[in-house]
Amino acid sequence: MKINLGTLVIQAHQCESSKQRLLKVIFNEGEKMKKQATMFFVFVAQLLVAGLAMAAEGTAAATGDSGLAIAGVALGAGLAIGLGAFGGGLGQGKAAAAALEGIARNPGAAAKIQTPMIIGLALIESLVIYALLIAYLLQAKLPSLAH
Repeated sequence: MKINLGTLVIQAHQCESSKQRLLKVIFNEGEKMKKQATMFFVFVAQLLVAGLAMAAEGTAAATGDSGLAIAGVALGAGLAIGLGAFGGGLGQGKAAAAALEGIARNPGAAAKIQTPMIIGLALIESLVIYALLIAYLLQAKLPSLAH
């Protein structure tokens, strides 16, 4: 029984290319599923927001206040501090990690790396403090809950 080496190589290559084609089809289907799932969740979120808006209009009519505006201010205050702290923490973590990695690779440059890192961290923290200030200013716009 003779085995032709050239035939084996061609068959192995064809098998490998068919595996790659199958993986591409599976990957494309997975991407389509992700896109459809994302669109579904966005649609559900829009339905929920529309329901809240309708409820806010009813509340505004009953109390004389604009409930949607109050909800928007409260949501803005919460998002300002939440996203500010999240983004600031992420930025500070990346800056510190990059600086420490640079110092670990070249300990002689520690002084040259440390000063710009501290200035950068202070600037990042100033943005977080600005978000806190915005949250307090928006909170001052909210009506008192005592009435």
